[in-house]
Amino acid sequence: MAKIVNKKSDIQLTSISGKINKNKQSASSLKSETKPNLKSKSKIQRSPAFHIFSQSIQRSKNLLKIHDLAHGKKAKPEKYLSDIHRAAVVLAISAMDAFICKFITTKISDLLSDDSKEPPGPLLNKIREVTEKPKHTLIIDAVRKNNIRQLIEDILQEEYEKKIFQGTDSIERCMNIVGYKNVFKTIASKAKLNEDDMKNELNNYTKRRHIIVHRGDFDINENPPKTENTITKTYAKKCISLIEKIAKQINELK
Repeated sequence: MAKIVNKKSDIQLTSISGKINKNKQSASSLKSETKPNLKSKSKIQRSPAFHIFSQSIQRSKNLLKIHDLAHGKKAKPEKYLSDIHRAAVVLAISAMDAFICKFITTKISDLLSDDSKEPPGPLLNKIREVTEKPKHTLIIDAVRKNNIRQLIEDILQEEYEKKIFQGTDSIERCMNIVGYKNVFKTIASKAKLNEDDMKNELNNYTKRRHIIVHRGDFDINENPPKTENTITKTYAKKCISLIEKIAKQINELK
């Protein structure tokens, strides 16, 4: 039982299971005082996919704080500390990867649970693809046990957990599966960003992540590789900022 007291007009409201009894105040004025918009914003923030993302992206920011603490007030930090910036970029791209995966698998579950409308065509095609002959015995068993939807969800979740959601092409393909066409156009419009610039920047950060992880951030054309690519705190901050903007807009898609 929740009790709300408004001292200004000496009003007490008791709410049980969402029902409100009012005294001395109309429902319309109460609506504005209780600020229901805050509740809706909170709901968005608590979505499982975005919660995981927020925790992961914060770790990228923490790395930049560690860099500040490591070199203190020195005008020029030790060169090896730049590895912190590399780690921040890698972790930020990984946060995006995990977020998209969780967002898509959650969306698939929601779409398959909604009996009021048919799932998007691309999702139906994907279901046909993943339930071909290798899975036919599982399908027959699921039909007998009346849990076909759960089986399909499990198969699709396993499918997408193996995928890498890095770079605009892979993200667009998978978002299209769950009904979002031209998702980066939508994101750019909502975030007031230039679509081409946004996509190019994200792809460049993703490419840099691959160079860091697979090449040690060195010029592999040298033998042996000696020249290390430079990286700055500003670069890492811009990477984190862009990824946050994109994830925020995807999280708010309906």
